[in-house]
Amino acid sequence: MNEIMKISILILHIIVALSVMLIQKCSFFSKEENFKAGIAIADVTPKVGVSLSGILQKYGAIKEVLDPLKVRALAMNDGKTTLIMVVGDVCVISGEIIEKAKLLAFKKTGIPTSQMLVAATHTHAAPRVADWNVNEFDEEYYNFFAEQIAGVIQKSIENMVPAQAGFGIINKPDYLQNRRWIMKSGTIPPNPFGDTTDQVVMGGHPIENRVKSAGQVDPDLTVLSIQYANGSPLAVLANYGIHYGINEPGSVSADYFGQFCYKLESELISNGQSNLPFMAIMSNGASGDIENLGGDRNDIDVFTDDLVNEVSQLCLAIKYNKDIKINIKEVDLLLAVDKPDSNRIEWAKNVLSNPNKDSEHKWTTVFAQEALFLNDFQDSVKVRLQVLAIGDLGIAALPGEVFAETGILIKRNSPYKTTFVISHANEWHGYLPSPQQHLYGGMEVWRRRASYLEVNSTTKIRNKLTDMFSEVYSNQ
Repeated sequence: MNEIMKISILILHIIVALSVMLIQKCSFFSKEENFKAGIAIADVTPKVGVSLSGILQKYGAIKEVLDPLKVRALAMNDGKTTLIMVVGDVCVISGEIIEKAKLLAFKKTGIPTSQMLVAATHTHAAPRVADWNVNEFDEEYYNFFAEQIAGVIQKSIENMVPAQAGFGIINKPDYLQNRRWIMKSGTIPPNPFGDTTDQVVMGGHPIENRVKSAGQVDPDLTVLSIQYANGSPLAVLANYGIHYGINEPGSVSADYFGQFCYKLESELISNGQSNLPFMAIMSNGASGDIENLGGDRNDIDVFTDDLVNEVSQLCLAIKYNKDIKINIKEVDLLLAVDKPDSNRIEWAKNVLSNPNKDSEHKWTTVFAQEALFLNDFQDSVKVRLQVLAIGDLGIAALPGEVFAETGILIKRNSPYKTTFVISHANEWHGYLPSPQQHLYGGMEVWRRRASYLEVNSTTKIRNKLTDMFSEVYSNQ
C-alpha cells in the first residue's frame, strides 16, 4: 500500500471518528434538552352569592373576598409524553366537574385526559365545587371554573420551554398534629346516631380527657423545583399534608396555600434570581386527620414565612437534571359503598318523621338524611387513581382526604427515590380512613357522602397504587 493511500485511509478514519463524535455530541445535547415545562395561572374567585356550604359545614353564601382564588397549571414534556398538573384554590371538586374541564382541555390540546391531574387545595374558605346546595349562581360558577381549568391547561402547554428539574424533601413536623384523639372511657358524648361507641374525638376536647393521639403525622415537605435551561426558577410544586383553614362564614380565601405561593414567588423574584415568569404551587398531601399544631390560624404569616424560607433554600441546593423521563398510569378501582343497614334506615326515618323532637347531637337530622341518600345510592363506585413519575420522583394522586398513615405507607411501598401524595385529586370521595381508624370511630368515619366507601378501601387503594408504581417504574 503506497503512502498516499495510507494517508487517505487515515484521513477517512479520522473523518468517520469525528463524525461519530459529532453525532454522539449532538444526540447528547438533544437528549438533555428534551425536557420542557410551562406554567399558567387564572383567577377563579367566585362572585358574591355563590355557595360555600358543604354537607355538614353550612357556611351559606359568599359575603366577602379576603384574597383571590387561583388555578395554577404546570405542564411538562420529555419529548414523548406530556403531563399537566393543575391545583385549584377550592375546597373540593367533583369528578363530574373535573371530567368536564379535562374534556374541554382535550378538545383544545389533543392531550389525553389520563395525562392530566386536577386537584383542590382543600381550603375551607372556598366553594365546594360539587352538587351540594346548588343554585343558579353555583352552576354558573362551576361552568366558569371548568373553563378556567381547561384554559390554564392549554396555556401551560403553549408556554413550554426547555427546562431542567430536581426535587428534595424538608423534614417539617413543626406545625403538624394529628387531630384525632383517643379519649378516656366514658367521656365521649353520643354521636349523631345516638351511639356511644366512638373512642376518638376530632380536636380532642376537653384536653384533660385525652389519652393519646389516634394516628401519625407525615412530616415531609416535598418540593419539585423546575428551572429554565439557564438556571432561572420557572416553577415550584410543593406538597405538605395539613388542614390549615380560615373558617369564617361568608369569607373567601385561598388560605395558607395561596399565601405560600405569593410569598415564594416574591422571594425568588425579589432576591434577583430571575426576571422571567415564575409560579409556585402548594398541593395538599395526606391530611385527612392532620391539623396545624395547636389549631391556631392567626399566625399564618409565621407559618408561611417559615415554609417559604425553607423551600427557597432547598431550591438553591437541589441538583437539577435536563434529562427527565415522564411516565403516567391511570386506573379506575371499583370499591363498594358502605350502605346503611335496616336498623340505621329505620332510625333515619324515625328522626325525619319527628322534626321537632330535640336530638342529642346538632347533626342528627343531617345524618338521617344522608343515611336515606346512601340507601338509594349505587352499590359501588369507580375510584380514579393516578401514578406519575417525573424522573426519580413518584407522585400518587388520590381522590379524597387520605389519612397520614396511609400516605406514609404509600411512600414506603414506592420504588422511587422520593414519593409524595396529592390528595383531593381528579375526583372527591370524602374521607379515606384506614380500617383501624374505622374501628376508632369519630366524625371522619360517620357514614355520609363525605365518608361512604367500604372499610377496606384504603387497603385496596394502597395495594393498587403499589402495583401501579411497580409497573411504571419497570417501564422507565
